[in-house]
Amino acid sequence: MAISSLRTCVSLDDLKSSPVGARFRAARFAYAMPVEGFAVAACAGRFDLEDLEALVPLLAAFRSFPEHASLWDVSRVEALAPDAFSGLQEYFSTHFRESLPILRVAVVAPPRGPLRATAAGMFAFLEPPYPVRAFTDAGEALDWLGAPREACRAALDDEIAALVAGAFDDVVSGWIEANAKTANVESCAKGVGVSTRTLQRRLAERGTSFEALANRARVRVAERLLATDASLGSIAFEAGFSSPERFSRVFRDVTGDTPSAARAKLAR
Repeated sequence: MAISSLRTCVSLDDLKSSPVGARFRAARFAYAMPVEGFAVAACAGRFDLEDLEALVPLLAAFRSFPEHASLWDVSRVEALAPDAFSGLQEYFSTHFRESLPILRVAVVAPPRGPLRATAAGMFAFLEPPYPVRAFTDAGEALDWLGAPREACRAALDDEIAALVAGAFDDVVSGWIEANAKTANVESCAKGVGVSTRTLQRRLAERGTSFEALANRARVRVAERLLATDASLGSIAFEAGFSSPERFSRVFRDVTGDTPSAARAKLAR
């Protein structure tokens, strides 16, 4: 089936009525069943409790789907809010052993970090009633599922592209946070898969800029480091600021506090 022929559902009821050959999209996740027996899904951006509340009805809808294997790509999730993590854990703990027409699940996650641990560890903790395996490469995941690679990979890439376009600020911010020490506009553009000009244009269309996102992302990195014993000078370096003076100025502009004042509040 050509990806262009996938039917875009306007509601979950629409998807439930005929899931094969259909897709369903929300702000931070997308789901598609390009061929019978195989589904692909992806999440992107900063996943919070509101996104989880939108996702849960989709998970519940699986009960009415035909038997299938599925791939979930969470490698573009830039952050999982604590309340969303707790909600996800509660949902899976409550509903995981319900009878579902799922044959096996492949999870595509970053090679390391909290999201990798969450993706792999949650299923291991819950002892799923069907095989689950975590991957870093979507092609390998599809091969393990036994899915028709061309159709399913095309569908997955299509959904990821749509999600990334909608969550572009989050994707850029997440990349900067992960590469704070060396990030610049050129390396960031390459990292998120667009040209430098396209990166700048997309951010401008959203009323922001690389510098503005970089400042906030680096401050988030610095805030985490302030909870350690690292010196302010080393924190400035690790967070990617050109000098301690610039670190202090940007931190105050973003948070309203100096780094020293923020550290003192953490110590209370």
